[in-house]
Amino acid sequence: RSLVVTGVQTCALPICLLMRRRTLEAWIAFTLMTLTVTYWVLSTNRPLTMVPIFMFGHFFMFIEWQGIVFLSVRASAQIVATERATMTLLADRRAHEEARRLTVQRMLRVRHRVTPLLGPIADGVTPTSDVRIEARLLEAELRDEIRAPFFTGTSVVRHARAARRRGADVILLDDSGISELDLIPDVRREAIKHITAVLDQASDGRIVIRVNPPHRPALLTVTTKNANYQLLRNRWLDRKSVV
Repeated sequence: RSLVVTGVQTCALPICLLMRRRTLEAWIAFTLMTLTVTYWVLSTNRPLTMVPIFMFGHFFMFIEWQGIVFLSVRASAQIVATERATMTLLADRRAHEEARRLTVQRMLRVRHRVTPLLGPIADGVTPTSDVRIEARLLEAELRDEIRAPFFTGTSVVRHARAARRRGADVILLDDSGISELDLIPDVRREAIKHITAVLDQASDGRIVIRVNPPHRPALLTVTTKNANYQLLRNRWLDRKSVV
């Protein structure tokens, strides 16, 4: 009876190693246990058939626990993969909902701005020349918000509208992919200051104001019919090239 208890206690070591996912060490421990039983059988002049008889139950328990550990590890991996997939799905859903919310908000703002102009036209009122001018100006501003978000919310919008009203063709472009927080405030203020100064002097012709990609040495480029201005990352340069 004490021999059986000792055998069960000895078999607990490789099982514990299996539970810790140390399969090689568990098999080594089970092999050593088998060799120990074989040595005991031989030293006590017992028949060798006692070795498989004595070890059969331990071997069956060992294999059973190895299967349990294998299934548990696979189940854990599947649970982790499922949780990751669920988190990814939830993150994508939140991002989709946020994008949809922002899109709806933008559409509502656009609707609020265009309704005073398009509402009477939809009711059959013939648009006047002033309405056509306001519609073109509003279209240009909406286009600027899409193509040049760098200038959205700045005084450049107001000065660009005034320049367009005077007859200038103002084109705003943003190829930087940066936001207001990515710039030094002094550099941004300097850029807005020079851009508004150029727009205030414009009364005709085309003016192209572009925020350059990050790899360009110039942050901004302003091209008019008479000059080309560049704002470098650290200072403003005036490269005048009279056409």
